[in-house]
Amino acid sequence: MSLPSLTPRLLLLTLVLCVQGQGGPTQVVKFEVASVKEHRGPLVMSAVQVMPGGRLEATASTLKGLIAFAYQVKVDQISAAPAWADVDRYDIQAKAESPVEASVMRKMVQSLLATDFQLQIHSEDKITRDFTLLVS
Repeated sequence: MSLPSLTPRLLLLTLVLCVQGQGGPTQVVKFEVASVKEHRGPLVMSAVQVMPGGRLEATASTLKGLIAFAYQVKVDQISAAPAWADVDRYDIQAKAESPVEASVMRKMVQSLLATDFQLQIHSEDKITRDFTLLVS
């Protein structure tokens, strides 16, 4: 599942999480088969969809969008990403060995990002300012 047409890029991103995740050992799950290609067509809509039968389809997705899907975070919670993580777009077709839950599919996307994009993730808690607009 290598990306011969893409320039190899090593990433170290920080996910700024407002809630501490559950600890413990994680099981590595992978797709039976996956195709990752640079998106060449016009940009109509970007989407990551879990399909019936253990399939995943991502269309015109940025790396940050894929990370947000895989780790269930907002795109603005991802920091230390290179500029191209918001610009370059990818089409992904992947299939699990058998039908799986969406949570398992997210773990599979995490494995795909680690192998195909050499993605390394570091998560940390960070205090942020939030503002609330109230109608009086």
